[in-house]
Amino acid sequence: ISSPPPIGGQVAGRRNSCIEMLRLLCMMGIIGHHIITNVLSLDFANPYYTFIDTIFHVSVIVFVLITGIYGIKPRISKLLSLELEIIYYSILSAGIAYFALRSIGLKELMLSFFPVSRRVYWFMSAYLELYLASPFINFIIDRSSKRLFIYMTIVLGLSYCVLFNGDTYNAGTNLTGFAFLYCLGRLMSKYHLMVKLSIRSLLLFVLLYLLVVFFFSFSGKDCRIFAHFINEFYRYNGIGIIAFAVAIVTIFHHFVFYNDVINRISRSVLAIYLIHENHLISNFVYVKPTQYLLSTTQLHSFWILVIEILCITVLCVLIDQLRIFFFKKINFQYLETKAKRVFNY
Repeated sequence: ISSPPPIGGQVAGRRNSCIEMLRLLCMMGIIGHHIITNVLSLDFANPYYTFIDTIFHVSVIVFVLITGIYGIKPRISKLLSLELEIIYYSILSAGIAYFALRSIGLKELMLSFFPVSRRVYWFMSAYLELYLASPFINFIIDRSSKRLFIYMTIVLGLSYCVLFNGDTYNAGTNLTGFAFLYCLGRLMSKYHLMVKLSIRSLLLFVLLYLLVVFFFSFSGKDCRIFAHFINEFYRYNGIGIIAFAVAIVTIFHHFVFYNDVINRISRSVLAIYLIHENHLISNFVYVKPTQYLLSTTQLHSFWILVIEILCITVLCVLIDQLRIFFFKKINFQYLETKAKRVFNY
């Protein structure tokens, strides 16, 4: 472990395994969030799970911030690989639902070939919008002064956090939100803001944040202060949850180590999301199994949550090894070269 770390957490093309481990932990948090909101604590019914879920809910923001810190270097080959992975798991999930579960018809099976345009995965639809817009965003960032870059980030932040009005679960699931978080991550990386914050102050902030969230979680849904808690500490465009995400990313960024196993597993982070959260099979992946374990075992619901998260993570990583094997046989660089020739790019 070394300190201070290189900006972006990357040396000689090697990703900082601490950041990769954070990505994996965040994906496990997303699984936990889905189990809690769909089974264990509907509509914030359980204050203990409200507290846990609020912590898990920061995961999406962390993912986009990490994207901003590393920066998007748009390539046709990368875009093709990403799009094909989304389609691959959309068709695989629909195939399971159609042939094995008999829960959908032929029409739904055919529509599974178009997951992005149909927003089967809201995160990927928003992320691909950001990816396509990244050349324009990067152009502005690279040619702006520090003052102008900060000004642009503030304007996007005001639009995202103050002016945007969405419901509890969809506030922030748009290009404006992702562009702001991306610019915030680029700002943190470009001007070395992360190495200027001490671990002690960051840990103190995280501790205070958790204490505040714990208090609000038990304030009760009928309490007026609970609505403010949801707005600032739970919604994706809340100022509190964004500050928490910045602190978490910065803490992990302070530590650098390299582990090939962690980096290899982290390659399947997207697959974990695409498999477990496909609406055609999610009911059978975590809803029904959780309900079954709750009704047939003596295990506490918290341990059931932990077991479900671990099992889904391991299973999805193993499933993704087959996809990785097939994708190695596809020459995306060749496809990119052909595409450039066709469009004279």
